[in-house]
Amino acid sequence: MRKKHLLILFSSLLFLGTAVFLYPWLYPWHLTVFAPKEEQLLHRFSLQKNASFSLIYIHSVTQREVSGTFAVTKGGKIKPLTTTFDAYGPGLPYLDGSLSYIQQGNAYVVSHEEEPRDKISLFVSPLTGERLVWEDGELDISGFQESPQLLHIYPERKFRYNLLK
Repeated sequence: MRKKHLLILFSSLLFLGTAVFLYPWLYPWHLTVFAPKEEQLLHRFSLQKNASFSLIYIHSVTQREVSGTFAVTKGGKIKPLTTTFDAYGPGLPYLDGSLSYIQQGNAYVVSHEEEPRDKISLFVSPLTGERLVWEDGELDISGFQESPQLLHIYPERKFRYNLLK
């Protein structure tokens, strides 16, 4: 009887260990673009392990490109990493010495120490040309409709449909 219990315990531990090991592979992180007003999933793409992504747009006042980089934490939060711009405009980090930044050519790269967040919420428009860029792709998120549109961008785990991928 004792051997049977030990066999069941060993099998259970082996199963749980395998499940914990395979979970990140079977359910990788995806970045989801969702339009809450329309209740519509606009796009979803998978992220490689330890991948970062960028949100790039044209600043409405300076008419210059701004780029923000982000990472997805192990816990599924979005961690702001940097903001890069070459002309200051409203809403951009103010370079008064309170933030860490470097100058690369004509651009300023500001490093962020913010807490990770659940999602990014932003209004997009064809006028500001927002796009998401990740390791193996790019998506124009500004052109889903003509007028400004609120979008949520957030990570979620999704089952890997193609197990051979």
